[in-house]
Parts: sequence; C-alpha cells; structure tokens
Amino acid sequence: MISNVSIIGMAFSGAIAVLLPIILAIVFYRFHRYRISFLFVGAAAFFFSQIILRSMLLSQLVKTSFHESMAENLLYVFVIGALSAGLFEESARYFGFSRLKQRGPTWADAVAFGIGHGGIESIVLVGISQVSNIFMAFMIRSGMFDSTIAPSLGDQADAFKAQYLETAPSLFFASGLERIAVMPVHIFLSVLVCLAVIKKRPILLLVSILLHALVNTPAVISQLYEINVWIIEAIIILIGVAMLVGTIRLKSSFPSTVPAREPGGDTRDDPAFASKE
Repeated sequence: MISNVSIIGMAFSGAIAVLLPIILAIVFYRFHRYRISFLFVGAAAFFFSQIILRSMLLSQLVKTSFHESMAENLLYVFVIGALSAGLFEESARYFGFSRLKQRGPTWADAVAFGIGHGGIESIVLVGISQVSNIFMAFMIRSGMFDSTIAPSLGDQADAFKAQYLETAPSLFFASGLERIAVMPVHIFLSVLVCLAVIKKRPILLLVSILLHALVNTPAVISQLYEINVWIIEAIIILIGVAMLVGTIRLKSSFPSTVPAREPGGDTRDDPAFASKE
C-alpha cells in the first residue's frame, strides 16, 4: 500500500516545482524591477530547446540499434544525457540573449531569464509529473488501477505498480528539494551566457555548456551505477550554493546604471525603444 508519507512527498515536490518559480519571479521583481520579457524568453528558450528539439532527437536516437549497443557505455551516456542537455539549453540561452541584446540586458534581466528558464523546466518536468503521481497513487490505493489501467498495460502492469509500492517514501521528497537546488544553477548559467553576449566573449558560452554538463553528470552516472540518491542531491545542493554565490559576484560585471523604465514593462529609454530622430 502506498503510504500517506509518500503522497505527502509527491504533494510537497509538486508544490515546490510549481510555486517556487512563481514566488521567486514575483519577489525578485518586487526588489529589482526586471523586464518581464526576459522572464518569458527564458521560459521559451527551455521549452523549444529541450521539450521540442532535444526530446524529439533523443526519442529517435533511442530507437536505433546504435543506441542499444552503446546504452551501457559511460562516455556515450554522458554525451547524450549531460553534454547534449548543456549544448541545447545553453545555445538556446545564447540565442535568446542575442535577440534581446539591443535592450541592454541588466543583471536583474539575466536573473529573470534564468528564473523563467528553470521555472518552466520545474513546472513541466516535475510539477506535472507529481500531479500524475498523486493521481496514480490514489488509483492504486483504491483498487481502481487494477480494474481500469492495468489491463491496458498487460505484462508491464505489475512493474509499473511496483514503482509506486516499492519506492521509499523519503524519495518522493527528493525532486522537490532538487528543484530548490537547481534554480540557482539555471540563474547562474543565464547570467554567464548573458555576459557572453553583451561582452562578446563566446568562451563563456563554452564554459556554460561544460558547467551544465557537470551538473548533470551525477544523475547520468547513477543510470549505470548504484549511487545513493541523497549523495547525488547533496552534490547538487553544493553546486547550487556555489552558483548562487557566483551569480551575486557576477553582478559587478554588468553596467552599474540602467535606463529608467516603466513599472512592469520595458524601458522607454531603452535603445530598442528610442525614437529615431
């Protein structure tokens, strides 16, 4: 039987995944008045690079005999699981900031981009999945799973059900805690890529790709080797703290003065909106 603690863990992780980026976006705007467009472009950058492009390519790759033969090769798993994520996401960030360059991105704008980028990942990949988990947990507890869903799964029904019955309740809290730790990572990488664009230093894009791959490496390795989940979470938390500090320190690399702007919107004195006289 799925315990109440497990369901609470699902609800906790789902709530964190959805509410954290929303609250963070509101509170950060309250103190820094970033431009809302950067928040939404950041979200779009993740959605198109990961949900559409990378997911589509990987879904085709896993069907090939080459993937089947290389599935247990650590280097191969690193490339498709960690490095490809960094390549797609950081390239999308770079493209997004390149399109917004004329607006003179500030540190706050870059942070907002990261909140949008990490926020949509959190909501789509974790928030929605936890809602599904809660629904499935109640279906299993009530016995409706066996009569309505199991027949359509055939021989896989028992294995699917076991994922919920055999998972330690504490692990359902892990994805929520991870979302808290990962958000500073998305923000730092966004700030770094923004600097790559406004200072014309492509090397920073390469650094961001490698750092992104590094963050994903523990989870990728755990696919091939048994590693305690909490060790992985501890590593991610340490990386998140380090990147939070890095984000604050990089603030001095941005212009110290910014154009006056209308509350909630783009600045009228912004070069992109200046009148042509």
